[in-house]
Amino acid sequence: MRASPVLGFFKGKRDINVHVKPLVLMQQTTLTEMAHVNISESLLIKIEREDGTTETREVANAPRLVTQHSSSRVEVQYLFGDWLGTEDVLALSQKYIAEVRSFVEAGVNAGYISG
Repeated sequence: MRASPVLGFFKGKRDINVHVKPLVLMQQTTLTEMAHVNISESLLIKIEREDGTTETREVANAPRLVTQHSSSRVEVQYLFGDWLGTEDVLALSQKYIAEVRSFVEAGVNAGYISG
C-alpha cells in the first residue's frame, strides 16, 4: 500500500477526516464565454436581372449592421488542495477504487485475504 501514492494519499485523508476534522475541498469554477460579432459599415447590393446581366453597387455611409452570436459554458471541479497530480476529486476517487480492487485481488491471490 505504501508504494501507491493514491492509496497513501487517501489513507492520510481518511485518518484526518476521522480523527481531526472533516475534509475541505477546493471548488474551481470556470466560465467560458464565446462571442462572435460581425460589424458592417458598408452595404453591397448585387442585382441579378432576368437577362443574365448583373449590377453591383456599394452604398457608402450605410447604417451599421451588427450580428451577434454568443454562448457560454460553466464547469465546476472539486479538488484536493494538497494533491500534486492533475486529477480532480472524481477522477482521483475512481483511480483509488481501481487501486483498492487491485490491492485486494493481490491479497486474495497471495492467500493473505480469504475470497
